Amino acid sequence: MKYFLTKPPANGEFGPESVIDYTTISQTISYVHFVFDHWPDDLVTRYPEFLASRKLIDALVASKCTGFIAESCKVGKSVWFAEREIGNVRILPKFFRLIVGSNGENDLVVIDSKLIVSLKAKQVIESLSCENVRFFALDEIGTAMDRPKFKFPDK
Repeated sequence: MKYFLTKPPANGEFGPESVIDYTTISQTISYVHFVFDHWPDDLVTRYPEFLASRKLIDALVASKCTGFIAESCKVGKSVWFAEREIGNVRILPKFFRLIVGSNGENDLVVIDSKLIVSLKAKQVIESLSCENVRFFALDEIGTAMDRPKFKFPDK
């Protein structure tokens, strides 16, 4: 299966209702409240999390993509975003926290906090409002047991 390193835009920050444990080396997040700084793509990130719109989740499920669970989260607009949107009545779409495993046999995989997707998942993502998401082809991808077996692109 062909895989791609995925670079979604970082459209904001964790909000005050996020539940984050900073006592571990890599922060552990049990609940995500995400505050957008500008209108989001259907796939966004804020280390170490990935968020997907309901439209993207539905499309991934319809395409039978594997390797993820959609978990409820809260989203909102930053003050800066709200000021720029004065007079605009657009409502943010529903977003979900994308919980992704590390098994290289799936269509979505997270390795070293990087989202890796199969060609099928890439095509689903590209079919939606994800013009700021970038993809880089990978030579190969390992399973969770032999993680460092893939190469990142030079660029």
